[in-house]
Amino acid sequence: PGELPPSVAAQAAAASVGFGAQLQRFGPAGGEPSGDNGEAGGEGGGEGGGEAGGGGLGFGGGGGASRDSPRILFSDIEERAMGMNGTPEYFSVNCFITHIRTDQRTLWYIACPNCKKKVQGASEDMLDGHCEKCNAPTTGTRRWIFTGQCNDPSGSRYVSFFDDTAVRLLGGRTADEMAPTKESDSSRFDAHFLKHSFQRVVMKCQVKSDTYNDEQRIKVSCQNFEPLNPVAEGRRLLAEIASMGA
Repeated sequence: PGELPPSVAAQAAAASVGFGAQLQRFGPAGGEPSGDNGEAGGEGGGEGGGEAGGGGLGFGGGGGASRDSPRILFSDIEERAMGMNGTPEYFSVNCFITHIRTDQRTLWYIACPNCKKKVQGASEDMLDGHCEKCNAPTTGTRRWIFTGQCNDPSGSRYVSFFDDTAVRLLGGRTADEMAPTKESDSSRFDAHFLKHSFQRVVMKCQVKSDTYNDEQRIKVSCQNFEPLNPVAEGRRLLAEIASMGA
């Protein structure tokens, strides 16, 4: 039936030999991939569509792609102009989470426990404040909002992680639990993030465009992820290859 499409060939190669060469090529990001400024999206508006499991994105068949979230490579985002029509789009990708950024201005925001919007007047020293959406005083909780560098055979991409996916990524540790460590022992804090880097996952993502300083940019956020199941991944690739000869 001829040669495989590049995306399938790349995924098949990654499934069979791993990403070792890719990791050496890209390494920790010194700059920001095109179309993403590396920030998780600010604090003020809460997390919106960034919550894990949003948009009806469930895993099935061991992490295979679904009709609503086709399996792609990161390079397909630009090639297909995904998220540029003003409507969020969804996809899944087989990738390594290679570096979780801890050098951002902030890694969390103080949220209303009811609506998850930012609590006005709260600070690291005093979590009490006022929720404008609930129109009530409240004691906030810290919720993660950070970016991680993710690599697949086509390149790298900064992906935003919001609280639900971030807690899972960090081994169940919440921002409230980790905040004292960041203040008292930054090396231990950074070591915890490093410990949970280099995870190979199948990730469900949302991609959409927004405007920052009058410049349009593409932002990718993780909606859900699962550790790569090599058996299920191999079966998915075999099925996709077989369908091309049908």
